[in-house]
Amino acid sequence: MFCQNCGAPLDANAAACAHCGQPAFVNPSQTPPSNANPYAPPYPPSTPQTPYYVAGTNPIAVLGFVFTVVPLVPFAGIVLSIIGWVQCNRTHERGKGLAVAGVILNIVGWVLLALCIVLFAGIIVDNASDFLPDEFYEFAYAALAK
Repeated sequence: MFCQNCGAPLDANAAACAHCGQPAFVNPSQTPPSNANPYAPPYPPSTPQTPYYVAGTNPIAVLGFVFTVVPLVPFAGIVLSIIGWVQCNRTHERGKGLAVAGVILNIVGWVLLALCIVLFAGIIVDNASDFLPDEFYEFAYAALAK
């Protein structure tokens, strides 16, 4: 049954409309009046949905980037960055850019370190003859000739 005044659904035992207060007339074949809101939902509105979960930034990716920029422990930056990258792909957390940047910066850093070591070793070997006595070279050649 529906209220003749506002078109709201009525309980079967209702004496008045709970929505507008108009007295209810019991008529089993009662249909909603023509002035009722045609856009009103036939069911009560649902409860508001809770917002979906937004994943935070992956802490392992952040630590990997930090250890890349501040190299306290060798290889910690690249290991943590790779672990963070894999976790970001698996869990869809934020921080994938930090992990990728950590891996790239680590690789560039290790290549530059290796280049510096090679250049430094070349400079030392090139200038070694200025610092070592001639007896050292005679001893080294004699040892190698045996």
